[in-house]
Amino acid sequence: MLNKNGLLLLGVLLLVAGGAGGGTWVYMNSRPAASGSAPAKVVHEAPKGEAKEFRYITLDKIIVMLRDDSGGPAAHYLSADLVFRTTEESEKKVKEQLPYLRSLTVGTLSAYSVGKAGQMTVDQYRKVLSDAFAAAYARDGQERPFLDVMVGRLIIE
Repeated sequence: MLNKNGLLLLGVLLLVAGGAGGGTWVYMNSRPAASGSAPAKVVHEAPKGEAKEFRYITLDKIIVMLRDDSGGPAAHYLSADLVFRTTEESEKKVKEQLPYLRSLTVGTLSAYSVGKAGQMTVDQYRKVLSDAFAAAYARDGQERPFLDVMVGRLIIE
């Protein structure tokens, strides 16, 4: 039989183990998905009241060298992660076109100097990229496989 101190110690150990397990469960369920994992599912209300499922595809680690403000050689860089919002039906097509989207992004952002890039907001980057993608797909005579582009991370160094 356990004495009073033994029962108290057992109770404390059970409380600590339960707290650690609960904390681990909360941590694991609140973390964002890793970039290589399946895209997150989010349900939004469609205009007709039907549930519409969107998928989010990431394009990580885009690095662009920025020109010096005086037009000199590139001494600064911009690093960005993009997120494309698409439908479940178009998800595969977006994934297949990620190299093309990376190339368009690098071509679009490499035109900026470090001064101009530092003055732009995230919304301005999103608009510039969205316009560049729309123009490229129109030029190629293709429909964009994604609904929206978002900036997940932006670093200018």
